[in-house]
Amino acid sequence: MNLSNLTLFKMAHDQMDWLAERQKLLSQNIANANTPDYVGRDLEPLTFKDMVVSRTQPTRPTLTHPSHLAANLPEPSRFDDFKERRPFEVSPDNNHVILEEQMAKMSTTKGRYELAAKLVSKHIKMVKAALGSPGA
Repeated sequence: MNLSNLTLFKMAHDQMDWLAERQKLLSQNIANANTPDYVGRDLEPLTFKDMVVSRTQPTRPTLTHPSHLAANLPEPSRFDDFKERRPFEVSPDNNHVILEEQMAKMSTTKGRYELAAKLVSKHIKMVKAALGSPGA
């Protein structure tokens, strides 16, 4: 049985990919904390709505009456884009990275990653138990 076809596992995988990419950007911010004119980067938040929209087929409204207006809906986006953040606090060499803030973000990201990994692990155990597998 291929568990990667189940929506829950796909969503957890997407969340873990996003968190890993965010951890990479935060690490780069910390590594460049002493680089003059460096502007820290971060990923746009990945919301539950974003994950659900990326998993479902987009539906387009149909024009059923001549007096209805046609709708132009934007296409769903992925988390490929990052944003440059310009915080209030800037060092004398024009560096925008605040180490304490980056470390707090890294800690939060790590906790969310561990939560997603535990969720996947628990659901795998539940599937094994449902199938009557030994060691479930």
